[in-house]
Amino acid sequence: MAIPEPFDARVVQATPVPVVEIVGELDLSVSDQAWDVIKSVISSDSAGLVLDMSAVTFVDSRGLSVLARALHSMNGASLTVRGAPERLRHLFEVSGLINLITLE
Repeated sequence: MAIPEPFDARVVQATPVPVVEIVGELDLSVSDQAWDVIKSVISSDSAGLVLDMSAVTFVDSRGLSVLARALHSMNGASLTVRGAPERLRHLFEVSGLINLITLE
């Protein structure tokens, strides 16, 4: 059995547009931890949010739900995903999130 990548989610920039870096596997076991970090920088007057996912190795349905939850909580502000590997871009396409986020 493979040992999962160490997970980390941290705020790397708070203003003007918050940037949260996510590292490792974004799955059921860490989704609440990821959400806690993301919700800490979402505010009603937020201009948006950037998720740096360049070091994410895996996302399951619970990980996708964290992104959907962020979108729902942002009241129309933009969600940008930076550095998503090709396999994650494909997952965004299949799930329909590709139509709701901006990819960099």
